[in-house]
Amino acid sequence: CDLYVITQCSSDAVEDAVRRALSDAGVLHAGLHPHKILFCETELGRGAMARQLEPALHIDSCLASLTALAPFVPALAAIRTPANVQGVEQLRTMAPHVTAVDTLAQYFVVPPALSASSGSRPSLGS
Repeated sequence: CDLYVITQCSSDAVEDAVRRALSDAGVLHAGLHPHKILFCETELGRGAMARQLEPALHIDSCLASLTALAPFVPALAAIRTPANVQGVEQLRTMAPHVTAVDTLAQYFVVPPALSASSGSRPSLGS
């Protein structure tokens, strides 16, 4: 299983701060390879990078990225925000492989029977 982190940043200084934060949090020591931390300047760039990686799962709160990736990514986790909640619900009606959650932890922790109203999600065991 490969894990990539794509972060939208406005400058090299912010990129450096993100790298330091991930290192300080122990994420690199836990196994995330430094070359799999990717940076872009725009939301569209983040979506384009994700599409090139051909992920089995993409997690995002940007409705534009989620909508652009929906035809290509088999599982999308849409993190709801006050700004995107209506759009995420519309996307779910068009793309049943989109799971809407309020937090990232909710995607991985809520038992499947309880998350049926949030859309389907892939098996984490495969």
